[in-house]
Amino acid sequence: MRLPKGIRDNLRFLLVETGSQVENLQTYFGNCEPSVARRVLDRSGYASNLKDRIHDSCYRDLGNASPGKAAMLRTVQQIATKLLWISQLCGDCIRQFGYLDDPQRLCNRDFPGDLQQVIDAIGSIDSALQQGDTQQALRIGRTERRLDRSFRKQLKQFSTRVKRSKHPRQLISTMFVAQDIEQMGDALLGIGEAIISCNLGQPVD
Repeated sequence: MRLPKGIRDNLRFLLVETGSQVENLQTYFGNCEPSVARRVLDRSGYASNLKDRIHDSCYRDLGNASPGKAAMLRTVQQIATKLLWISQLCGDCIRQFGYLDDPQRLCNRDFPGDLQQVIDAIGSIDSALQQGDTQQALRIGRTERRLDRSFRKQLKQFSTRVKRSKHPRQLISTMFVAQDIEQMGDALLGIGEAIISCNLGQPVD
């Protein structure tokens, strides 16, 4: 079932915007350039505005929608909310660097790879939704499992390193960032579940 053009366009804009935010965060982990950090923080309002437009348009269309279309519109609302959450988590990660005298210390070799999984999953959302592709939606949702495993591994390393570290604040900030990235997986799981629920016509957990 095709979405109305206005909703479809705004959802694609939000997907591009959120993907770009995650890419900028990935770049920042590599160079710690203040200009990249500002790019993430300055654009946080844009994702929020797009989410609001999508929600408003869906609410307007829900009144006269068939059951199938109504399910699709509610799914789009859920996706928009989860994408905004991912965008906000990017800002939270950047703000963790602000607590450090030397942002270069906040490095973790797992972060770029974890963020690439988020980027890849976001890139699959539009086709999974428009094509009703349950297998693709499952792959999006499974990103959460991989990010959760990565976070648990990092948490175990943190517990060992913090006892003997000369820079415990850096390690604590690193763990906050790791947790934010793990929560991006939770958002993607919610998106995958929403798409599958729409395809099957019943809630899926």
